[in-house]
Amino acid sequence: MLTWQTTVLLIPAFLLVLYSYSLRTRQFRAEKKHTAELGDVHMRMVEALALTIEAKDQTTHDHLQRVKIFCVEIGKELKLGELEMQALSVASLLHDIGKLAVPEYIISKPGKLSVEEFEKVKIHPTVGAEILERVGFPYPVAPIVRAHHEKWDGSGYPKGLRGTEIPIGARILSAVDYVDALASDRQYRKGMAANEVIAKLQEQAGKSFDPDVVAVLRRRFNELEGMVRRKALQNGTPSRPSSSDLQKRTWWRWQERPPSP
Repeated sequence: MLTWQTTVLLIPAFLLVLYSYSLRTRQFRAEKKHTAELGDVHMRMVEALALTIEAKDQTTHDHLQRVKIFCVEIGKELKLGELEMQALSVASLLHDIGKLAVPEYIISKPGKLSVEEFEKVKIHPTVGAEILERVGFPYPVAPIVRAHHEKWDGSGYPKGLRGTEIPIGARILSAVDYVDALASDRQYRKGMAANEVIAKLQEQAGKSFDPDVVAVLRRRFNELEGMVRRKALQNGTPSRPSSSDLQKRTWWRWQERPPSP
């Protein structure tokens, strides 16, 4: 049993431990806050770079932000790790940064590209990856950007990777980029109807795109389409929603899951 003298002697030691713990806790909180603030600054810089890309290609207004939201949600469903998720988030915004090296008349051309023009466009994944490698991201952004035009069957570029040789982030990004491009209005065509977009996506499962990624995209797209159709029926307009209708309903923002039927 401790005597009162021993207890008195132990009090300073206890207070010292308590003070050290309190100090370390405050330091940890300050470091955590600083890290979060750095992360916010980092992402704002990435978004500023993304705006530079959009400024060069006037046909992709809001495209990059939608692709980012869509990619992140698919990544969550496919249970990507934390570093893979961070890499995917940044790569989805910066995947077309290599287009800064492509002549503007090609980027903005309203019709089909010639063989020579397409060859110039094909450099952009490699150029983009080389630019981003110099940034020194603490997660693998450049491999996603380099591979986002590779195809599941090996017919893509720049390296002709196939299947799981393609980084999972690039497999997600390529499918999302395709869906958004089809669903969006361009200066040379209108965006496709939602059912047409999904039909074309399904046709490319196992060819251009990872079948697992396509399955997630189809399911979530159809969930949101069903929600919009139910809303339309309630409002007395039972027609099938177009892709632009779904975009207006923020179908890219999957955090707003539709209610169960």
